[in-house]
Amino acid sequence: MLGTGRSKTHQGFSALAKYEITKLNLPLQEAITMNTVNLNIDEFKKEFHPTDEIIIYGNGELGQVVSCFFEFMNQKKCVIKVVDNQHGNGLKNTILDLPVEAPATLSCRQNQKIIIASLEHKDAIFQYLTQDLDIDPTSIFGLTIPSSIATSGEHNDFWNEGIASEVYFWIKSLATRHHIKRACSERANPEKRFYQNALNVLGSPRGSKIEVLDVGSGPVTMLGYKAPEYHIKLTCIDPLADEYKNLYRQFEFFPPVEPIACSGEDLLKKFSQQSFDLVFSCNALDHASYPLKIIQNMCELLKEQGALYIIVHENEGEHAGYTGLHQWNFQHVDGEIILWNKEARYSLNEELKPFGELHFIDSTQQARELHFYLNKSMTSEK
Repeated sequence: MLGTGRSKTHQGFSALAKYEITKLNLPLQEAITMNTVNLNIDEFKKEFHPTDEIIIYGNGELGQVVSCFFEFMNQKKCVIKVVDNQHGNGLKNTILDLPVEAPATLSCRQNQKIIIASLEHKDAIFQYLTQDLDIDPTSIFGLTIPSSIATSGEHNDFWNEGIASEVYFWIKSLATRHHIKRACSERANPEKRFYQNALNVLGSPRGSKIEVLDVGSGPVTMLGYKAPEYHIKLTCIDPLADEYKNLYRQFEFFPPVEPIACSGEDLLKKFSQQSFDLVFSCNALDHASYPLKIIQNMCELLKEQGALYIIVHENEGEHAGYTGLHQWNFQHVDGEIILWNKEARYSLNEELKPFGELHFIDSTQQARELHFYLNKSMTSEK
C-alpha cells in the first residue's frame, strides 16, 4: 500500500510526458492520454480504482518511470506489485521500495490491472500474459509513444525507451532537495563563470559579442553565462526540452537559459549555417542515434574560425552495456578520436577534415573524460 502518511500535492508528473497508457486491445484513438502537468484525473479514474491491484510488468528504466508516476499520483492508494523476468535475490524497485517478483506468480483476478512497462518487448509480454497465464486482455495496459517525440522516423521502440530513461535520470535528480539546491547555486546561477576551456580555443577577439550553442544541454547547461572577455549570447537545444520544461514547473526550478526543443540531426533546419562562434556539447553525443551527422551539423553552424568543443566519456556505450541511449563510443587512439560501435567505426579526424583540424586536449579533470576541439577553416579540404 502506498501513500500512507504522505501528502500528494502533484496534479501531474512529467515522468510519463508524451507517453500514452492504453488498453492493448483497443485502437489508439481510444487510449487514455497521460499528459504531463494537465493530467486528466477524471479519465485516470475511469480505468484505475482504489480497490485495484496495479501490476507493473518490468523493472527496467521505463518501469522505474512508471513507478515514479504511481509514487506521485497514487492518491487512491491502490495496491501495487512489481514483476520482472529478472527477479528474486533481493532485487527491489527502488522508487516504490518493493521486491521484484516473478511474472509466474500472477493469476487472473478481478480488479487487477497490468501495465507492461516495456516498449521493445510489449507484444511478447502481452502474448505471455494472455496465452500462458490466461489473463483477461482487457485488464492489460501498455505504453505507446507517439511519433512526435522521436527525433527521427528511424528511431525504434528501443531508442524511445532510452528517452524514457533519460527523463527518469533527471526526475530522480531534481526530485531531491539536495540536487535542486546544488543546481540552483551552481549550474543555474546567472552569474556563473563561463566554461574557460571552451573560451581558450576561441578565435574571436576579446571584448566581442559571441554567439554560443550548447547541443544536448539537458535541463540546465553546464557552460555558465558570464565572462569578462566576451559578451555571451547563449542558446541551448535538447530534443527533450519540452519534458524538461515540465520538470521545471513540477520542481519550481527555472534556469537562466531554457533549452529549445531540437535534435542534433535537425540543427540545420533550426539555425542558419555559419551563425555561431562556439558550438559546444558535453556528454550528449553518445546518446544520439547519428552522432557523426550531428557533429558535422555542428561544424556547419560555425562561423569562420569558430570553435567546436566537445566533451564525452570514453567508450560510454561499452561502459553502459549499450543500454538506454548509450549506443556509441568515443575513443582516443594514437592521436585520433574514433567514433565506433558494434556496426561502424569512424575517424573523426578524417571525417571532419573539410571543416578543420581536430585537436585532442589531454585532460585529467575526470576519469574517462575526453575533450577535443577544432577551429573552422574555410580553406580546409572539401
